[in-house]
Amino acid sequence: MHAFVVSHNGIGDNLFMIGGLNYIKQFYKNVYFLCKDKYYNNVKLFFPKDSNIVCIPFDSNNESISIFNFLKDKYNNNDIDIFVC
Repeated sequence: MHAFVVSHNGIGDNLFMIGGLNYIKQFYKNVYFLCKDKYYNNVKLFFPKDSNIVCIPFDSNNESISIFNFLKDKYNNNDIDIFVC
């Protein structure tokens, strides 16, 4: 199973998500953490390269639409859990 996680998406909020992401990664093959494209280069440094936590950037100028379009086909998939924090 895979998990997709969306948080409040400020850079500080992404920092506070590290503990939660490290906790849930033990239950999933991969944990995909959606973050604003303008923070992507910093947020990906929060996690080791060999971690199963993968940062996925989205368009920070169209945040809601960008996240919706990314996740809309994943809601009916039984191998995916979506966390919105």
